[in-house]
Amino acid sequence: MATAIITGGSSGIGLEFAKALASRGLKLILVAREEKKLQQVCHDLAEQYNVDVRPVVADLSDSENVETLVDLIGRAKDLAYMINNAGFAIHLMADDNSRTAHELQRGAMNVMAYNVLILSSAAASLMKRRGQGRIINIASTAAWTFQGNYSAIKRYVLTYTQGLSLSLEGTGVTATAVCPAWMHTNFHKSAGLGEPSIPEWLYVNPIKVVEQALRAADKGKPVVVPTLRWKIIIWCLAHGPLALRRQITRVYLGSGNYKRKRRSQAK
Repeated sequence: MATAIITGGSSGIGLEFAKALASRGLKLILVAREEKKLQQVCHDLAEQYNVDVRPVVADLSDSENVETLVDLIGRAKDLAYMINNAGFAIHLMADDNSRTAHELQRGAMNVMAYNVLILSSAAASLMKRRGQGRIINIASTAAWTFQGNYSAIKRYVLTYTQGLSLSLEGTGVTATAVCPAWMHTNFHKSAGLGEPSIPEWLYVNPIKVVEQALRAADKGKPVVVPTLRWKIIIWCLAHGPLALRRQITRVYLGSGNYKRKRRSQAK
């Protein structure tokens, strides 16, 4: 029976990936920080889908935990899916020079960028020997905007994964960057933030995101932007004038969590 490893697998889009792959009969290894919640999720999935679900409690901002996970990947001889989903919201202005901001940004780059490289390469090495496997890295539509370091991190994930996809051609192993837009999950809440003040039609369904992501990965596509409306939006951002991307980012930075963050800094 094949195995899927999912970081950030106890909630949000990570949990939807877990459900989808469990329904296919895969064994799961779910990685998350909150032990109690992770244990409960693993128990529920095992009962509902009658599959083996193993919890791995790890804070991936800790390099020792990352190395432990690399070792685990190396021992997963039947690894079919490596899904790098762990991440968190960082709604900080690009000029925030506080020590707290520096620490948060360093952690974000480790968890959402550097670890993607480390864990993807570990999985690719194992999968190439078997001649099959799927690596899925969660990027974002933010990669086409200028939301400070968060956009830079997601652009890195997008670019790195496309490079990885090219290097894996002909091996039977694929790499796919998934670029979802806003979703109604606990992503912002877990960071102590409210959801952005944007129109409801801009949100996408996490289940639909996972369905399209898995379909794209199985077809070997290096990039997928879930939903037609966001494909159109991203096409416009990618091929339109740079001023359009800057203006859209200005509008977003001037509302919601970014606006509240700027106010709090001014106090």
